[in-house]
Amino acid sequence: MDRLWLWGMKVNTLQAGGEYKVDSFKNSTLTVEQAIQLTGIRNIYMAGGLEIDARTLADIPSAKRIVCKWALHGSQDGKLVLDTDACFSRLSAAKELAKKDTRIEGVHIDDFSTGSMDAGAKPEHVAQMQFLNATAQPLLPLYGTFYTMTMQREGIAEMMRYFDVLILPLWHYSELETLEQRFDRSDELSGGKPILLALYVYDWGNNKQITRDEMAVQLDFARKMIKSQRVTGLLVCGTCMLDIGWESADYYCEWIKRVGDEVIG
Repeated sequence: MDRLWLWGMKVNTLQAGGEYKVDSFKNSTLTVEQAIQLTGIRNIYMAGGLEIDARTLADIPSAKRIVCKWALHGSQDGKLVLDTDACFSRLSAAKELAKKDTRIEGVHIDDFSTGSMDAGAKPEHVAQMQFLNATAQPLLPLYGTFYTMTMQREGIAEMMRYFDVLILPLWHYSELETLEQRFDRSDELSGGKPILLALYVYDWGNNKQITRDEMAVQLDFARKMIKSQRVTGLLVCGTCMLDIGWESADYYCEWIKRVGDEVIG
């Protein structure tokens, strides 16, 4: 259980609309605190429409470890644009909150190797963020999303050097069979930065449901990677898909109950 993380999301945020709205999504009523009670997982990413503020923290009293999430880019007139000011301000907000709430242990920059780099992010932007991070206490580790399908992207190694932990999501279920080789590629590019594996209960890359059997294959792989110390843990996205009757999500909750108490090492 200590190695498992939940991608916390605002209630029903995906179902409410936006880029990833899928018509087959039933409405969710699950809060992040309720998701903690459902799964037993107390390691939380404050993501999916959750603001980095005291109210969000107050709404998850059962969380034990917290990472705050934002992005280095945004959308303007349908185009991806850099938004360093917003990202830097959220870093400052997280640092201020961490002075009082020691559960906060990091800041995560989401969709970095896709959205942020597409919007024009350069190494100097992340270097500036780390400079701001280092000049005021507390210093918070910087996490970043690097999608497995972008491991060959030009300039990605120069970006990885500024992050402390790399989040590697499996966006396409079909890439599962080559995922360990992609971990090797990440190690080669980053000099062996720690990896947190991210999985989904929906195959976003192919826009289709994940079956119970497919979820079992994913989670068996994750368990193997965790127990072999290949990855630091497993992050599953996200809470607003855990109570809508999907067999993939239901199996995930069953799997947690079965393996959660296993000892690693």
